[in-house]
Amino acid sequence: MFTDAPKLILEVKEVLFSKILFFRDVCLRTTPTLLTSTLDDLMSGEPISFPHGMSMQMVVISRDSQILITKRSDKTEWYKRHWSCSFEENLSLKDFEDGRQGVEVVRHWAKRALNEELGLGEEAYATQNVRILSVFVESDLSDTAIVLNMCLCALVTLEIDRQMLTAILNAMPRKDYEFSEFRFIDYAAMFRELLHPTLVFHPTSRYRMALALVQHYGEANFARRLLADPRSQP
Repeated sequence: MFTDAPKLILEVKEVLFSKILFFRDVCLRTTPTLLTSTLDDLMSGEPISFPHGMSMQMVVISRDSQILITKRSDKTEWYKRHWSCSFEENLSLKDFEDGRQGVEVVRHWAKRALNEELGLGEEAYATQNVRILSVFVESDLSDTAIVLNMCLCALVTLEIDRQMLTAILNAMPRKDYEFSEFRFIDYAAMFRELLHPTLVFHPTSRYRMALALVQHYGEANFARRLLADPRSQP
């Protein structure tokens, strides 16, 4: 992560959502050791052998350096009323239409995400300001939900400020209504939420908070800030 490279190659294949749900809701729950062994296989470089989603988790920064955070609505299947510092959009066959290949697939994916989730047109952002920070495994197993996805952690800095984005979110019809409330925080506030949350966040949000903060402050400065907080010490 955070290294300029000529290209990132992701090999993907189509899978039925019903197979993903069966693996999550049946296999992982009936075999308690399956999640751990699956993650161990992934960390050792084994091919991904289970059906899974591929999602983009995008952190959105306004032109005036305000981070959008959203509260999941009651319509969502999992983690209702939890806050997040990013929104999610799954990779779709739509992104491969018209012969798209390589980076054009990811660009279309990002454009579609910003349009469907936030109602933004291309005048609100520049695709060169979309950054892929990492490819990661998102996992959480609880009594109420199971998460096991392969994800891209992305970040975009918009061409519009917080006031304009607020007006768009309040006025524009969105195709998806996964969040019911939203607000903005600055980087300092996000750092505080990372260490001492005052809101109930989605369980994997802190990972994306940390990456966004490292991208903003730099690795060394982020580490110094982290170690300077007495409550972050063991």
